[in-house]
Amino acid sequence: MPRKILFRYLHSKQISAVNANKATMITKILQMWNGTLHHNQLTSVPVMDRNSKQPEPDVEGCEADELACQFADSFYSALNHHDVYHQGTQLYEHFWQDCKMQLLLNSEVGYIAEARTGALDVVQLICNTKIEHNIFFSPNVENKGVSGKIDKFGVFRVSAYGILHQQNKCFGEFEQWFQLIRDPSAGKEWKIANTDLHGWTK
Repeated sequence: MPRKILFRYLHSKQISAVNANKATMITKILQMWNGTLHHNQLTSVPVMDRNSKQPEPDVEGCEADELACQFADSFYSALNHHDVYHQGTQLYEHFWQDCKMQLLLNSEVGYIAEARTGALDVVQLICNTKIEHNIFFSPNVENKGVSGKIDKFGVFRVSAYGILHQQNKCFGEFEQWFQLIRDPSAGKEWKIANTDLHGWTK
């Protein structure tokens, strides 16, 4: 069985497989099935958590995809909790101060095209769009809907595809691209330098 399938299965069960070889993955699966996998071997800590250990920059292939999935889980969870009643959600610290964003949204009420520069304006744009349209972001982290790659310069490129929900109905679909760069002054944590968000109604 290909290593990639084992990796995605472990990730769906919230079991860390970063830098694990195929034999280790199989062992973890057997331990999980036998009920002998200890809780300290599980992982539900998002990449964007300041207190979590940051993965090494040389991750490739499946490890980069897992890192991307963890990032997507964390980012969209924080975004989905940001509304008019929870303005204290800490999103700004995960962006570079000079970050850029482009937003394209094709909805029933018309076509929206916006561009912003700076962490404050970028976060306000994406959060205000979410609140105005009352949408919930659901990235597809289980079937190749989220992927990542770290290039030779150290830029982490993440693509995320998913569904936009509006209350109890499907509002539409979205695709979003991120460029993340480590901040050496903040424990080498990943911060968003650039992002493009495209959304459309079904």
